[in-house]
Amino acid sequence: MGHSYSNGLLCCDICGYAGGVKRYPCPFGYCKRVAACEKCRKMHTKQFSKKHHRTHKCEANSIAFNEKIQKETNMITAGKPVRCSAKTIDTDTVHVLFRTTQGTTGRYMTPATYHSIGLGSPATPDDFAAHGTIVTAPDTFFDGSISKNIAIS
Repeated sequence: MGHSYSNGLLCCDICGYAGGVKRYPCPFGYCKRVAACEKCRKMHTKQFSKKHHRTHKCEANSIAFNEKIQKETNMITAGKPVRCSAKTIDTDTVHVLFRTTQGTTGRYMTPATYHSIGLGSPATPDDFAAHGTIVTAPDTFFDGSISKNIAIS
């Protein structure tokens, strides 16, 4: 979710005041920056502390996220294609793209096969093949994109 603005001025996430507001990042780079006016920044000092962010699992989640990214990078570097995007084609088919060192490679599979491996887990075509039939597909979606951020027809 984005920040709020009033007449083009950033609003404080705590009190709603507009103007003279700054964004303060999570000390672990995990959660959304908090927009705060000077008064709220001083009154709510604990909310901006490492201790507060640790209590809300920012440090642990940041470490886990970075480990996942490193694992995916290591897999790709080792020559294994890793799931990066998917698009539902129809009720029986999901078009899945896998990142490689040369770009992407595509596979078709059933929704049941696709959903057999959670989204948080790096997965290869062989991982999916252990759960169902997969078939070679184009290396990009129909419009040439490789992102999940396209309209699903």
